[in-house]
Amino acid sequence: MRIFVALALGSLLMVGCGDDNGGTGGGGGSDLSVQVSWEPVMPCVQFTPSDWEVTVEVTDEVGTVTVDGDVTTCTPRIDKLGVNTINCFNNAPYPGTVTVRDDVGTDQVDFMIGNCMSGSAP
Repeated sequence: MRIFVALALGSLLMVGCGDDNGGTGGGGGSDLSVQVSWEPVMPCVQFTPSDWEVTVEVTDEVGTVTVDGDVTTCTPRIDKLGVNTINCFNNAPYPGTVTVRDDVGTDQVDFMIGNCMSGSAP
């Protein structure tokens, strides 16, 4: 009988769990999903500076979106959705990071720009 009462009380307590935005915990996380792609603006020659187009795309954003990112030794910073033009000296692979925030979440993408090579992440 004690086990039955304990289970019944436990079930009643569980009915009140959850969060206010329809989720089931986890702090109301976001479905924010970021993809970053990059390609050199031709001509691209090793050991010379050249422009790169870094494109930031987001799905499922909620409200205002902010973008902040950079690629090591490249300028300027990545600061908007869509195409960002940066300039890099084509000498070595350069690591980059883009962080996108909206009203309910954050997503970060790490990537690596290689010498005169296009790519995308994730």
